[in-house]
Amino acid sequence: MNAAGQITEYQNGNAIRTVKEYDPQTQRLKSIRATTLGQVDGNVLNQSYSFDALGNLLTREDTSPGVGTSETFAYDTLNRLTIATVLGGSVSPPTSTQVMYDARGNIMYKSDVGRYWYDGARPNLMTQVTLETAPGATVALTGTRRLSYAYDNYRPSAQTVNAVALGNGNLEYTVSQDSVNGRHTVRYESYTSFNMPREISVGNFASGTPSASYSCPGGSTLSGNTCIDSQPATPNYGCADGFALVAGPSCSRTVPAVKTYSCGSSRPYYWITYLGESVAWCGDPMDEWNPYGPAMASFQCSEGQLSGETCLIT
Repeated sequence: MNAAGQITEYQNGNAIRTVKEYDPQTQRLKSIRATTLGQVDGNVLNQSYSFDALGNLLTREDTSPGVGTSETFAYDTLNRLTIATVLGGSVSPPTSTQVMYDARGNIMYKSDVGRYWYDGARPNLMTQVTLETAPGATVALTGTRRLSYAYDNYRPSAQTVNAVALGNGNLEYTVSQDSVNGRHTVRYESYTSFNMPREISVGNFASGTPSASYSCPGGSTLSGNTCIDSQPATPNYGCADGFALVAGPSCSRTVPAVKTYSCGSSRPYYWITYLGESVAWCGDPMDEWNPYGPAMASFQCSEGQLSGETCLIT
């Protein structure tokens, strides 16, 4: 450990010893070497680094066995990476990757990916990557994938601000089309009510493989990839409590009808109460004595239509 408290050397249980060297002025890492005990120095890993005065990485050399690469990096006045070049090893000729930015700081072009496009109403929301070299670029395009993105702002329930549908900013669909390598990928993401990912699914489709859809002739129903002969089902109707099923079909509200009694063709029986009232009946069911037979019950509705002992109100 050095005076700045940085670990300069350690050994793992697999007998590999790692040594790190730091710049004494800036404390930035200058090199790292990993060596198997008893072997040539740096036989596992051997890298060195250099930085500019602002701390941006300028070079990275990797002389590890089987690697032998050298990388250089360039930056703009805002310390943003603009060019990364790698050469040596299995990389021949030297390969450069260029990065360009728009006025808002969004990446507008990466030579190994493509040209980046953003939503007009939401200028920091990337919508697609196209396979074209951006105007002013010095490194030609090498990317092979077209990318398209869809967010939750397309949903009818998406929140709006100043008549612009914003949604919650959740990415739902990513479509990747790689015609060069024959790959077509669709990634779908669904979210919980508190905007956390609930499910992520990815489908892979070869560009030369046709997709299948299924349909059935009239009188049949599609079930998966099978057609099932179908007949019209018989509907069964029902109504909630307080309603009765009527023709239509429909449900009508019900209330009890008013029940009255009459003697019909039988003679009523008259008697005088102890209060002097004259009472007539023809065998009310509530009476034990029934000399003239049972009374005849009838029902009436103050509103609606009588149906049995119930009034149907439509």
